[in-house]
Amino acid sequence: MVIAKRMEPLVAGSSIIRKLFEEGKEMAKKVGAENVYDYSLGNPSVPAPDAVKSSIIKILDTEDPLFVHGYMSNSGYELVVAIANGGYLVTPYVVDSITDNDGNVVSQTETNIRRQVISEDVSRQLLAMMENNVYGEGNYHSCINAYVAGYRIGGKSGTAERTDRHLRGDGDYYKAMSFAAVLPIDDPEIEVFVLLDDPRWVKDYASQVVAPVVGNIISEIAPYLGIATDGVDRSGTTVKVPNLTGKEWSNAQVQLNIKGLKHHLAESESDQTAALVTYQYPRAGAEVPYGTTVYLYTDTYEGKHAEVPDVTGKSADFARQMLNAAGLNCTVEGSGTVQSQSEAPGSSVQQGTIVHLICG
Repeated sequence: MVIAKRMEPLVAGSSIIRKLFEEGKEMAKKVGAENVYDYSLGNPSVPAPDAVKSSIIKILDTEDPLFVHGYMSNSGYELVVAIANGGYLVTPYVVDSITDNDGNVVSQTETNIRRQVISEDVSRQLLAMMENNVYGEGNYHSCINAYVAGYRIGGKSGTAERTDRHLRGDGDYYKAMSFAAVLPIDDPEIEVFVLLDDPRWVKDYASQVVAPVVGNIISEIAPYLGIATDGVDRSGTTVKVPNLTGKEWSNAQVQLNIKGLKHHLAESESDQTAALVTYQYPRAGAEVPYGTTVYLYTDTYEGKHAEVPDVTGKSADFARQMLNAAGLNCTVEGSGTVQSQSEAPGSSVQQGTIVHLICG
């Protein structure tokens, strides 16, 4: 419980990292370097690898808490798995099951619980801290770049100093930056863990460099996997489209994730790695329904056009699918079949145009 109480300010801003470091180091010295591994995430029945023992001894000898922070951040994915599973250390896996051509399950991954490393109460406290780290009460969330509107996400960043390499040309350590996220935070189903080796950006902070990558991954896979949303009814909510021109398209996606808007990157014949957005539709400043798809372009200053399909007489759901397949957004008024549509069938409009349907 003492550790849980001390971790809250550490997650929020590392304001007491020096005090926590000193107390933790003294505790570890009493336990002994050869036993620290067993008391953390190791398997007590398997001796700690020599490399791990060597790293632990370095930690106990160092006076730099940032070195310890770096060492710990690379083990983050396994720690987060334990926190997300009520304090139980569970072996993570990628493949849930394998099916044959007829859809029959031929192999199913079984959950492997290794042992309990923290109490369920501490697990709940840490999950709450992780959620607030991404989004929640208050005006500041250091890892908001991992947020995707509509989902309850918890996460923690880590920036490690690569002490196994010589210093960089600028005199600083090479950095390994990681971010671990779990969702939905009230009943975790998946963990997304990304580790980048010395990405070299303006800022050496995983919250600025890696968290956006995780958020973009979540925005793509959460709907596909059917991950539960936060349950908030946002129908009727409008969102102001941000100005995305001049930004790298992946960073533009981050802004759209946070606002509850989707994105579609138009295909280009040129390389789109780190490409800047040159045009968007709907345009910046437009008030659009929550969930609207914004079309992004990186090699043109005008958008592509789409032919509006005739959806009259169709059900609202089927009409929405037809319009989305054509590259168009839509809003629906009423219930039943479509009686009228705001854009005439066969007309040419920009991709991303919102077609209003009246049903009855």
